[in-house]
Amino acid sequence: MKKLFYIFSIIFIFSFPKTVRAVVYDIEQLSFSGTENVYPDLNDNGEVVWSSYNGTSYNIFSNLRGQITNNGYFNRFPSINDLGEIVWETHVQNISGSSIYSNIRGLIIESLGGIWNEQPDINNQGEVIVSQTGPNLGIYSNVRGYISNSPFDDSSPTINDEGEVVWHKKVGPLTEVYSNVRGRITENDFFDYVWFGPSINDLGEIVWYGPDGNPSEIYSSIHGQITNDSYNDQAPTINNLGEIAWMTYDNSYRIYSSNNGFVTPPGLDARYPVINDLGQIAFQVGEDVYLATPRSQVIPEPSTLFLFGGGLFGLMFRRKLI
Repeated sequence: MKKLFYIFSIIFIFSFPKTVRAVVYDIEQLSFSGTENVYPDLNDNGEVVWSSYNGTSYNIFSNLRGQITNNGYFNRFPSINDLGEIVWETHVQNISGSSIYSNIRGLIIESLGGIWNEQPDINNQGEVIVSQTGPNLGIYSNVRGYISNSPFDDSSPTINDEGEVVWHKKVGPLTEVYSNVRGRITENDFFDYVWFGPSINDLGEIVWYGPDGNPSEIYSSIHGQITNDSYNDQAPTINNLGEIAWMTYDNSYRIYSSNNGFVTPPGLDARYPVINDLGQIAFQVGEDVYLATPRSQVIPEPSTLFLFGGGLFGLMFRRKLI
């Protein structure tokens, strides 16, 4: 019996439950206006900006600073950098064209001759890029002028802190991903919806999705094909740690992380994610904006729980012998 006791005692000593850290997400609803809240963006300080429609105009809102614009115009597609500068597209109703404004610098890119300056993105150096349509077609920078200028439909640009810009170049029904530094990125033409553009981090990794069908998959310029499942995986976004978030269709749309799996529960219909270096993900559900913040949760491994229980049983058995 003493031998049995020592065996159980050893088990007890060496089998305190081992734990694994699983990431769970605290999901916070940021907008409650009952109107249309769309186009979220997010910086590394956890500030989320979006556009909200009040029935007559769109205004820019922040989860930290509240309402940013109140001019009666259509202020849409906000982008925010880590210094807190926000840029957006402003369209005056009944006038052709749109301009880009900043909460710090005011007018950044003016609409001339009916040009539409759309889908702005800003980096931490303050460079702003847009997709231009109207008389001109191309990707335009407030610092460098035209980055691309062609008869093709260039859209959905994003810029990193190194100044590399990636965008969609659409010729007829076909779409390719291009870079101002590396040229053509994708080798196989694919169908795509232009608003779900490519994303690039400061290390130069580019992610995109295609083809636009069932299923569509996520791709990386470094790691190749990321997903290979039966879902429709779309709208990828990448942070500087290489974590990718995208929306995937699982009876309803859900947000998925390359590091942690599903971010949102089934049935929420979460779309259009953007991720920061903290692993926070802003996204849209219906006509409201949400923020998912990761936190670690300690979970005991089942096998060590069994051994731990065995050790306790051994001690109880020893007491009975005494």
